[in-house]
Amino acid sequence: RNVQWYLENILFDVVGEVYEELEEEFHNEYPDLDVPKLFEFRSWAGSDRDGNPFVTPEVTEETLARQRSVALEKYSDSLKRLSGVLSQDATRIDPGHELERSLKADRELLPVVAEEVDERYPDEPYRQKLKLMRERLRRIEDVRPNGYTDASELMADLEVIDTSLRGCGAGQVADVYVEPLMRQVDTFGFTLASLDLRDHRENHTKAVHEALSHEGIDYFSRSEDERVELLTDAILQDEPILDLEDPGDLSETSERVLRLFEKLGEWQREYGVAAIDTYCISMTEEPSHVLEVLFLADQAGVVSLPDHCGIDVVPLLETESALNGARRIMGTLFENEAYEQALVARNNVQEIMLGYSDSNKENGFLAANWDLYKNQRRLATICDDFDVTMRLFHGRGGSISRGGGPMNEAMLALPNETITGQIKFTEQGEAIAEKYANPRIAERNLEQMLNAQIRARLNAIRNPEEHVPDRWVDAMDTMAAAARTEYRDLLESDGFVSYFEQATPITVIEELNLGSRPASRSDERSVEDLRAIPWVFSWTQSRCILPGWYSLAAGVNAYLDDGGDMETVREMYDEWPFFRSTLDNAAMSLARTDLEIATEYANLADEDLREAFFPRLQAEYEDAANLMLEISGRSDLLKRDWLQESLERRNPYVDPLNLLQTHLLAQTHRTDEEERTLRLTVKGIAAGMKNTG
Repeated sequence: RNVQWYLENILFDVVGEVYEELEEEFHNEYPDLDVPKLFEFRSWAGSDRDGNPFVTPEVTEETLARQRSVALEKYSDSLKRLSGVLSQDATRIDPGHELERSLKADRELLPVVAEEVDERYPDEPYRQKLKLMRERLRRIEDVRPNGYTDASELMADLEVIDTSLRGCGAGQVADVYVEPLMRQVDTFGFTLASLDLRDHRENHTKAVHEALSHEGIDYFSRSEDERVELLTDAILQDEPILDLEDPGDLSETSERVLRLFEKLGEWQREYGVAAIDTYCISMTEEPSHVLEVLFLADQAGVVSLPDHCGIDVVPLLETESALNGARRIMGTLFENEAYEQALVARNNVQEIMLGYSDSNKENGFLAANWDLYKNQRRLATICDDFDVTMRLFHGRGGSISRGGGPMNEAMLALPNETITGQIKFTEQGEAIAEKYANPRIAERNLEQMLNAQIRARLNAIRNPEEHVPDRWVDAMDTMAAAARTEYRDLLESDGFVSYFEQATPITVIEELNLGSRPASRSDERSVEDLRAIPWVFSWTQSRCILPGWYSLAAGVNAYLDDGGDMETVREMYDEWPFFRSTLDNAAMSLARTDLEIATEYANLADEDLREAFFPRLQAEYEDAANLMLEISGRSDLLKRDWLQESLERRNPYVDPLNLLQTHLLAQTHRTDEEERTLRLTVKGIAAGMKNTG
């Protein structure tokens, strides 16, 4: 409901304003240009099952129903307001044959209502039409027949009114009152925001294994090639293998997975395919992980090849092995007979999601960003080789280390090869409130994204392949390799996990009734097992925002020690948007780090752990800050004066909360009031930092 609030109360209206302003600007230069559909909103609030057992099929169904109700109510209200404006009398105007024909068709569908309308609005064709349209909207969720079957029918009726008004010389009325509503219908449909499903690949593998075992097929012990062959044959055969309504005795996890796919077919029939037509697979490592989802969708009747494929199957590539194995994974799929048919049925568009959070936690900031950049280009080449249109889905979090930062700059820094005209990205958690709670800020944010996408697309058309000098690539390879080694050495050092536990409030954060999933993927205590959000959250609370800058200096210094020169690094910063954006984001994390406060947290750790790790963090921070100033030529880490001013105003209020938090963390026993106070310090620091993770 929180996510839906922003869609319903802010974005629903703001989108029309953005279109209106854009069209006005374009028509000054290009009078005959029609601005196409530019925005689409999707959500996985209520449909993302990865690690969250509370997102049941019932929750997803409730989400779909509520979102449709919200959208229909918004349209009904808009039509009612429009009726107050369109009071034209047919004896004084000629509404045109199309409107008359449309009214006649409505009267045949709704004869009883049509009689009431004729009596209430004699000689007022627009009001008659609008009243009948509202009745058709009402019947979508009613047992009575002849409601709209989909949003395209509502759009067609609005187009009839729009054309009629322009034919009567009332084009300005159409511009002000009808066209914004048409933009809303085009953008939000009857779904408000289409839902993306998501689950962890292990759950699909387990469900397929258990379900096939009941059919006498041993799936688990098969090699990857054998699994691909089996799934392909099963998808292509006409008869289903599984009975999803009665799959046999399964584990709770597998039962939940199969029940979801069984319900998916029902949801698409009830709400339309577009309402829920994307399935994202977390931690994809093999082609079989994608084919497992396609197989389950096929068994549910959502896929019927070669004619119909009701879902986009989206691999989420987030580990180093998955990203580096992208050609093997995607190439195998593109050459697979079943998957090729599925792609053709989905207009030959392949959506691929990139995970920023886990790749950063696994490799460190600099190495992860370089890996993501290289692999985006690699994925573009793979898709181009197979004549597939790629749509990258950027899994960005709010913090710098999870892919956050200024969206405009991030979009302009993407490799030219990936700018296909379509881009998809996440807006998560507190970033939604920051960007979309205020209509004017929301409008500004949409304008900045549109600005960046148009500029990036034009640049990509002019320069389809981004030219990056070999010496820059070699420099980045050297920096990233050294940065990864330093970062992994820190994480794998004896005692680091204990230091992390003692020098940050992770133990408090784990117990908060906050977030959509548990802090760890299992009960083990390790950095690998910890989810990226609490990892970043903990360091942010302690004001040592290590995930956003650690090992940056180690990487740059390794390049300089290997014969590189500072002039080349400065040249890269000045002329390469990717490198400049990466370093500016790191500088932002460095500026938001406060080592004086971080020292207080370090002092919570055992003395031997503190001496082993904090001086190391401190030295890396100071090196990175000095290098950043040298490379950028600035006197301050931040290039935005307003942000520096914001930090200076914020710190006097946040610092005391940090000191109170360290005082409470140092106590071995806390009263109930102290426990509550400790939790409140977490909330207060997060509000002051404007970022949790």
